[in-house]
Amino acid sequence: MSLNLGADHVAPANDALRFATAYTALDAWLDEHGLEGPDVCDVRAHPLFLAAHRAGLRGGVGRVPARLARSLEARARGPLRRALRIPGRRYPQAMGLMARAWLAAPYAGTADSTIPGEGATSTATGIAKATRALTWLVDHPSPGYPWPCWGQPYDWPTRDLIVPRDTPRATVTSIIVQALCDGFEATGDVRGRDQAVAACGLFVEGLHHHVDADGDVCMSYTTVDEYCVHNASVLAAAAILRAEGLCDAPDAARVDLARAAIRYTRKHQRDDGSWFYWGPPSAILGRVDGYHTGFVLESLFDALPFLPEDEAAATRTAIERGVAHFLAHLLDPDDAPRYTVAARYPLDVQSAAQAVLTLARLAEIQPALHARAEDVADWSLAHLANGDGSFATRIDARGRIDRTPYLRWGQSWMLRALALLCPAPDSADALSETSRPSGSISRELGS
Repeated sequence: MSLNLGADHVAPANDALRFATAYTALDAWLDEHGLEGPDVCDVRAHPLFLAAHRAGLRGGVGRVPARLARSLEARARGPLRRALRIPGRRYPQAMGLMARAWLAAPYAGTADSTIPGEGATSTATGIAKATRALTWLVDHPSPGYPWPCWGQPYDWPTRDLIVPRDTPRATVTSIIVQALCDGFEATGDVRGRDQAVAACGLFVEGLHHHVDADGDVCMSYTTVDEYCVHNASVLAAAAILRAEGLCDAPDAARVDLARAAIRYTRKHQRDDGSWFYWGPPSAILGRVDGYHTGFVLESLFDALPFLPEDEAAATRTAIERGVAHFLAHLLDPDDAPRYTVAARYPLDVQSAAQAVLTLARLAEIQPALHARAEDVADWSLAHLANGDGSFATRIDARGRIDRTPYLRWGQSWMLRALALLCPAPDSADALSETSRPSGSISRELGS
């Protein structure tokens, strides 16, 4: 399926269905190309590049091959992938994001040919696709852990260690917990809720917890590090609160942990409304970027229904300040998503998709943000769409475009972003991405 949604795309003012058209084109592309593929980080996980990274970790002259490897990987990722015969993989993170998209826009997308008699306008189309994705996730957790949990299917070099493949991550597992909760709310299948609650055991028992002098908490990124990273911690906190909120008897200790993590990130908001990527005591780099800021804002928003009144008010204020900074410093006047406050480039597909997600979701409390979400989506269609339904990865400062359609980094994020902009039929009782838990659930959590 090929649609002309490339650089010459101009959104007609009255084309209310343009995002549903783009969503359907991307969904068709996924149908055609499958759910396995390359990844933006897979070359650096090759044994040759891992050896160079290990040399760099030892310091001294070892830093030279490490720097050369990083430079080569950044400049020639595609040719290297082909030369090294790096296989395509299926990514739990992408599966969770796509499941959330299919559940958020069950009336859009392509028909499911495996369901007799179902057409493209059937609710069952999105729900069936999501159900299969969630079933795959439940059947393929990271092996060897007492909880269902997920990571990336390759070794991951960081600044001071190499995280082994499938090591559970707060970011990946939180996305899948949210997807399982979406599935439960869409179908009523308690197995999804129960798996979500079980998966939160990773956050409670498997991650390291930095507890500060106030008793507030930052949860680590993975089971093998002790990093304090705001987005990973609040993603985990929001997932705990939502999963426990679906239970008849929420676990008070888990709820308290999640609220402590929300307080930690809230109090480390900077005077200008932003957050650094790192939180103390891991304040390694003072960088503020777009998509991680979006993760923080969306997670704080998700936490609101489960917080006591005073904490909810403080969190809402933090969101308002964060949104004001995001609009002023992380979106350019042409609606392009900046990579960081200091740098416009690269113009990245995940930055664009998360900007749409953040603005569309927070429009529930600031309605004007929905129009800004549409503006960023229109920019994305004009500058990142490949013309075949998929999306490019990024544009550098020289205008060069990496058109590789990475599943985990780009397509899954953009599918979910576009899903939030798809209009539901008037007759549909469609699942709403921004639906909030009932007041009775919030009261059971002690708010």
